[in-house]
Amino acid sequence: MLDPRIPPRIGAHLTARLRLEVPAAADLLDLIRLWQDPLVTATLGGPRDPDAVQGLLDAMITHRAQHGWGWWILHDRETGGFLGYGGIRRATFDELPEVELGYALVAPAWGRGLASELAADAVQVAFEDLGHDSVVAITTPANAASRRVMEKAGMRYDKEVLHAGEPHVLYRVTADRWRAPQTRPGD
Repeated sequence: MLDPRIPPRIGAHLTARLRLEVPAAADLLDLIRLWQDPLVTATLGGPRDPDAVQGLLDAMITHRAQHGWGWWILHDRETGGFLGYGGIRRATFDELPEVELGYALVAPAWGRGLASELAADAVQVAFEDLGHDSVVAITTPANAASRRVMEKAGMRYDKEVLHAGEPHVLYRVTADRWRAPQTRPGD
């Protein structure tokens, strides 16, 4: 439900094709199905058991309670079907505090531009609604699809980091670069 007391786009809201909802206990079964799909979790460290997924959901809810913003649960705007989760949250990489863009979508939603739609919205929320200076995202080096989503959101490769004991690439976009006029072919 949309709450008029929460600034637009920080709480539940709509994009062109997505309904972004604040995480709730009722989302657990959908998240368990997502995290038990080996195709979805191949670049996320593998499937998780229900207790681990409960921990992830609890962390999402706690983050929102502490900061007033965080990841959303994603639904198809037309059908209401569960699509995954994502958005922005506080994270630490190389012992530095960051605002992290993250996303995980059900496999049937892949290749439709939904992760890019979410990423663009989340970066806009980070800069316009929350006033952050920078947003980062990580993925495994071989995950070309996720790297492309990051690039479409204006991010550029920044450095390599270790995450969960594995090498990852970290992409970044600053508020200044995001707001700068884009050079277009032919200009």
